[in-house]
Parts: sequence; C-alpha cells; structure tokens
Amino acid sequence: MIKRYTAIGIVSAAAIAFIAYQSYQAGYEARDAIAVKALADSQQEILRIKAEQEKAAKEADAKYQGLKDETDVAISNLSSVNDRLRVRTEKAIHERNEAIASGRINEAGADWIGAFGACYSEYTSLGKDASRIADKLRGLQEYVK
Repeated sequence: MIKRYTAIGIVSAAAIAFIAYQSYQAGYEARDAIAVKALADSQQEILRIKAEQEKAAKEADAKYQGLKDETDVAISNLSSVNDRLRVRTEKAIHERNEAIASGRINEAGADWIGAFGACYSEYTSLGKDASRIADKLRGLQEYVK
C-alpha cells in the first residue's frame, strides 16, 4: 500500500512540476511577446519622430532658400541702380572733359559725382554683405526651430 501511495505521490509531483513548468513557460512567452510589441512600438515612435525632424529640416531649408532668393533679387536690383549711377558718373566725367576742352563751364563737378559713385559702391557692397549675413542668420534661426 505504501508503494502504491509512493507511486501516486511521485506521479502527482511530476504532474504538478510539469503543470508549473508549462505555466512558467507560458508566462515567459507572454512577457516575451509584450517586450517584442513594446520594442516595435518604440521603433515606430522613433521613426515617426525622425520623419517629423526631416520634414521640419526640409521646410526650414526651403524657407531659407526662399529668403536667399529674395536677397539675390534685392542684390540684383541694387546692382542695376549701381550700374545706372556708374553710367551717369561716366557721362558727367565725359561732359566735364568736353567742357574743359571747349572752354565752357560744366555745372556739376565730376569730382563730386565720382565721390558719390564711390560712396554708393561701398554702400552697395556693405548692403550685399549685410544681406548675406542676415540670410544666414534667418536660415539658422529657422533650422533651429
């Protein structure tokens, strides 16, 4: 009789151990599935954030390029004004030289016009430099946002 109870106890203990192992294994697989899902979710979030950052960087670059184009247009407008002043200055110098050669008096002195043209040229150069620096600063500000 003791042998019989011993055999039943051993079989019962083995069955309980098997059931406990199966429960442990099922819990491990559930925890593993949860961890895999959490990892996939975090990777999706990282990809979403990265896509948003790339989109923001592209928008900032496009805005910077637009500002740069506007500045280039303003510079070309200043260049055309500079060219007109240069033509007027050369014309005034030519008229002064003709006045000197013919003995008549010219109203505007070419020295004054030449100085004005040189001053305007320096001013234009300064404006171009300032606009380039402003473009870089605005582009950097947009990129940082």
